[in-house]
Amino acid sequence: MSPHPVTKTVGSFERKAPRMSAIVRAMEEVGPDVAEIARRTKEPAESVRYILKTKIFGKGLGVYAIYNAYALGLTKRALIADLAAPYSERTWDLFNAMEEKWFLTYSFRMIPEGTYAMIFDVPDGREEDFTELIQRMQEVGFIKKVHDDLGFEWRRNNEMRAELFDFKRSEWDFDWTKLPVRPAPPIPVAKKIEEIHLADLGLMAELWVDSARSLAELAKPNEMSVRSAVRHMRHVKEKGFSTGYRVNWMKSQKLNTSGRYLTSPHKYLVTGVFVRGITQQEQRKVRDALNRLPFLWVEAGGNNYFAELIVPLALTNETIQFIHREFTGLSHKTRFYILDWGSGMSSSTPRHLFDPKRQQWVYEPESQVRDLEAAMAKVATVPK
Repeated sequence: MSPHPVTKTVGSFERKAPRMSAIVRAMEEVGPDVAEIARRTKEPAESVRYILKTKIFGKGLGVYAIYNAYALGLTKRALIADLAAPYSERTWDLFNAMEEKWFLTYSFRMIPEGTYAMIFDVPDGREEDFTELIQRMQEVGFIKKVHDDLGFEWRRNNEMRAELFDFKRSEWDFDWTKLPVRPAPPIPVAKKIEEIHLADLGLMAELWVDSARSLAELAKPNEMSVRSAVRHMRHVKEKGFSTGYRVNWMKSQKLNTSGRYLTSPHKYLVTGVFVRGITQQEQRKVRDALNRLPFLWVEAGGNNYFAELIVPLALTNETIQFIHREFTGLSHKTRFYILDWGSGMSSSTPRHLFDPKRQQWVYEPESQVRDLEAAMAKVATVPK
């Protein structure tokens, strides 16, 4: 079997790709702002509005803002651990109940071993408290074994390679042998926001769920007027609350406030790697390789590295072969995983965890553990 499949190409798609690519790239920077996209791409506003309606939103491809954790005074930590029974089979109930105080933004079960990965936001200067939290979770019997506790100095969401995507069929369409060799995008540098308002955080949380809604729709959950929303939207954009916008080509939909997403597990494989103790040279090498793939969803780095890819099932074998080749020599410190679709949860950091008077995040490990124990008690008494 050839490691470089050549997918079918469509002539009309290839002719329209540069135009779609320019519109998507502009939307990733400014969101679904028709006037600004038209200005940047020099396309008529009517054409931009039609393309967004028929080729993006009409096809079920949403768009949402990516919140800038580092600018908000938060750092990323990945805890990889085995959870004790019966909690390992009831994580949705536990995490959904606790995310309001946990700063837990992403969690999933890794196949085949069943180990869980939990991505936390940790306020600057509270790293020792997070280490204590891990220890307490072990003491109360929630965590059976800790495999890794990895910190990251930066995080970035990959842009959509729109020039390789057929928007008519909503499928990736490209020739692997012609993927350009190019350096990975620069490592993002976050400038910390000096003053944070709760209204800004609330609006950012709504943009994170779905940025394609009207300003009135974004304002309503935060109980603010449209006039106030206009002002705070300007704050969000100018102060750097967001690192940009993402086109959701997976067509996933958030289920209410649960954190769960509805998408098709029969179309994509979510896979990724954690690498501990990576050198700058090693990180540069794997970043240059993985950023060639249009399936790269997110990456984070520093002394450790994390990358997650969402791969069409038809191309999983070739993608896994590609990853295997590029990680030669790093296998001894790399954890490769396949994500269990049914276990995944995602959320933004709730605004009520921020104290606007002190301009600090409220981080209370003991309170978190008490809530965990209460949730564990409920889970333990519920029959399977």
